Amino acid sequence: MGHDNFAVEYRIVRPDQQVRQVTNLAVLRRDALGKLASMVGTVTDVTEQRRAQAALRQREVEFRTLSDNSPNIIARFDRQLRHVFVNKTIEAVSGMPASQYIGKTNRDLGMPVELCDQWDAMLNEVFTTLEPRVTDFFFDIQGEPHRFHSHCVPERNVDGQVEHVLSVTRDITAEWLATKQMEEAKSLAEAANAAKDQFLAVLSHELRTPLSPVRLVLSEWEREASVPEPMNEGVEIIRRNIDLECRLIDDLLDVNRIAKGKVQLRLTPLNLHEEISHAIQIVDLDARAKKVHLVKKLNAKHVTSTGDAARIQQILWNLLSNAIKFTANDGVITIHSENPDENSIQIEVSDNGIGIDSAKIDSIFNAFEQGGTQVTRQFGGLGLGLAISRTLAEMHEGTLTVTSQGLGTGATFRLVLPLTASPVPDATTRPPAHQTSAPTNDEPSSGPLNILLVEDHEVSAKLMVRLLQSAGHTVQTAATVKTGVEAWEAGTFDLLISDLGLPDGSGYDLLVQIRSQGDVRAIALTGFGMQDEVERSIDAGFLAHVTKPVQFNEFLKLIQDLALKV
Repeated sequence: MGHDNFAVEYRIVRPDQQVRQVTNLAVLRRDALGKLASMVGTVTDVTEQRRAQAALRQREVEFRTLSDNSPNIIARFDRQLRHVFVNKTIEAVSGMPASQYIGKTNRDLGMPVELCDQWDAMLNEVFTTLEPRVTDFFFDIQGEPHRFHSHCVPERNVDGQVEHVLSVTRDITAEWLATKQMEEAKSLAEAANAAKDQFLAVLSHELRTPLSPVRLVLSEWEREASVPEPMNEGVEIIRRNIDLECRLIDDLLDVNRIAKGKVQLRLTPLNLHEEISHAIQIVDLDARAKKVHLVKKLNAKHVTSTGDAARIQQILWNLLSNAIKFTANDGVITIHSENPDENSIQIEVSDNGIGIDSAKIDSIFNAFEQGGTQVTRQFGGLGLGLAISRTLAEMHEGTLTVTSQGLGTGATFRLVLPLTASPVPDATTRPPAHQTSAPTNDEPSSGPLNILLVEDHEVSAKLMVRLLQSAGHTVQTAATVKTGVEAWEAGTFDLLISDLGLPDGSGYDLLVQIRSQGDVRAIALTGFGMQDEVERSIDAGFLAHVTKPVQFNEFLKLIQDLALKV
């Protein structure tokens, strides 16, 4: 006897009208003559199985469509690091058909050795650690380097075993180049800022240095009782113009400090009426020169605030000096104070001067803005004072605003500051804060000192020597680091006064070498007025940083103060 097997798959329609897919398996048994003797068979409903297979095929089609149209390179590797799958995106990168990758490693495909080493190490690490890994690598496309970012993950089978590593690789050249360009732009900006800072520092030094001997000559004249009376007016004119030049230089430096966030306030309790009085003292000569009348109406009852005295006076000085500048001869400026409420004080500076064009009033606090080019040409200045003043007011948690009815109607600036209940020390004998950085006191004189002056500006050195000698001190000079060290080693000195910029080094170099021999009291006397330089000189060991042009009487008080300190 023999038998035959057969299988057939077909659809049937059940009585309930459902269509089912079935498979019929049968075994036919035949007798010795080959005739059908019997049949044994099964009928199996495979509807769900076929549906699942169809769905799987559809997902495979969808995956292939997505992967082949993905901007990312998608690949699967086995434990021998061979490609099991790769999408067509790779063809645009390598120029090689995706089918040629199957069953081959990167080395088989002739990839660069460095790339193969990097890639193989990452794949092996994923197979070993069973953890995802990422890497960046470069690959040339048509002679141009491209940067790629690849994310590799272990791929497990139904039994949980890792058989493959799946990688998704993205071309990040555009982002990489953009980041690189941003870094280069940042580096250029930082270099430009550094160059600007250096330029401002040198500018300050170069502008202040020639003013120094002029200021010293004025100091010498003041100490001479024989100066003719008619010259006094000329001396005052020179002094006022030197102060103005110094103010313009300081404004340039302040704008840079503010832009870099380097302005720091030294907060102390203040009597704001005292600060107003000091500010008026500063501008009094300018007001009298133009016969401008300063009228005080200080009606505020509560005047205690916390602030930086020098910076508050800077605000008030800017407002008063602007009012004087833009007010005609015989004009009137009113300084008025009141308490809008118990927690604040309002200080108004009003004038009957040229006023502000309504089209310009919204920009009057912008840097380099003075109300128009015609105003700048007529009255001069840099247009920085109001911008600096508003920023300083805001740093004190206050406000600075302006009103004007237009050209020819004058202007009113309003400074509003918060009040505190802290007691205010007696400030009636304190000089205006902006006039000197030197401390003042009424202590007895320290007596004559033996001073080493290191200054390479010959005229300034001669004048400083004469003035110090006229005050009873003994002075020896040097013009370089080398000669300064030699003089210090050969003599006995109570005080070192040194410029910071010297022909063969710096005042810092000089101080380091001298301090290696023992303690030294030193003052930096320099045209470099940037805040960084001030901080650096103090950190280096100078007891004070005095910016040229020096006000000699205050400089003498500083020397006395340092000599008396233990």
